[in-house]
Amino acid sequence: MSETSVATRSNVRKFAGAPAGFTQIRQVTDDEVAFFEKNGWVKLEGLLAPALAGELLKHIKAVIGARASGKDRYVDQRAPGTTDKNIAEYVASTNLRESDTFLDEMARSYEMAEASARLIKTRPLRLFADSVFHKPARGGEGFFSRATPWHQDYPATPLDRANDLQIWVAADEITPEMGCLQYLSGSHKLPPMGKGSAMRLGDGSRAPNGATDVYPWLLDEFEISPAFHMKPGDALAHHSLTMHYSQENMSATHDRWAWGSRRMDARIAYNGAPNHRTDDRGLVLDMPFDHPDFPIVID
Repeated sequence: MSETSVATRSNVRKFAGAPAGFTQIRQVTDDEVAFFEKNGWVKLEGLLAPALAGELLKHIKAVIGARASGKDRYVDQRAPGTTDKNIAEYVASTNLRESDTFLDEMARSYEMAEASARLIKTRPLRLFADSVFHKPARGGEGFFSRATPWHQDYPATPLDRANDLQIWVAADEITPEMGCLQYLSGSHKLPPMGKGSAMRLGDGSRAPNGATDVYPWLLDEFEISPAFHMKPGDALAHHSLTMHYSQENMSATHDRWAWGSRRMDARIAYNGAPNHRTDDRGLVLDMPFDHPDFPIVID
């Protein structure tokens, strides 16, 4: 659905089930929509007011702390029996909204849904998931402490088409050396290039740099975006086919804290691929995600 003007509450119908009241989230501009359409990503400076970003940081730290301590049993529920610490940490970083009312309301909010709908020019939208992207200071251990190789988000998800995006919010200050997301501008026009975890070298070993090791021409064809200095509340939005990566957090003193939320075309159907976000939730193959865990957030 094409949208050519800045949306307001008076000219866009708000879905009745989406929480309102996040007035510290600004609207996306026409220039930002045009930049996203061309490049597959866009920086949204001051998307959230600093005070709201501070509240966001408090809540994501609380959930991660509860899951790490075992007080919150989300990992046991979504990945029962796992003994792989990396898998457990990865699962713990997802769907924080299932453990926190504030995060649930922000993820389902009209304001975040409207920003997403404007950028991918699609309505209605469902909420797919939210995640925390915590990259510990240099020397830290864990799944996210290393550099994140080049990849697309779409191939790892059980969606039958790629019409979705993620909004990645800096919950705290993120300087360029702390591992801010970077993109291959225009790469959203590529087809799905494979799961990041499946990128292998000729000898069968894992490709350390991900997709650019397997398809080195990507670096010739697409320009790498800068590593931005993100203030609390700044955001980056990217299409699920946009290639992106982040370097190791080189700061010796500051962890990187970001929160992402992903929304998708509500007509997208479940393709049955394994994914802890969707496994055992009663979804029907080749049917839309008509389930309370994947609510329509804007119509």
